[in-house]
Amino acid sequence: MRKGKTTSGFAFAFDEANADDMRLVDALAIVMDGASSSFEVISAASRATELLLGREQKLALYDHIGKDYGGRVPSEPLMHELEEIMSSGEDAEKNS
Repeated sequence: MRKGKTTSGFAFAFDEANADDMRLVDALAIVMDGASSSFEVISAASRATELLLGREQKLALYDHIGKDYGGRVPSEPLMHELEEIMSSGEDAEKNS
């Protein structure tokens, strides 16, 4: 189990097995692909968040982000949080 907290204060935990899922890899490939449309990138970021964290934590992350945006969840802050969560897992792995 990987646990951490983003710089904005969102506490997360995910099963390491979730990161070893080709559906997550496929979604992240779309997020990182410069040729994908904005809609495809946003949709893939949402899918990747749910695949990694699960539905409950995804919704909690949306609530967390929405506090700063009048209840809305803009794509940029979501992608920043997802990147931090993914990086945090890598850092924890390197430090093990």
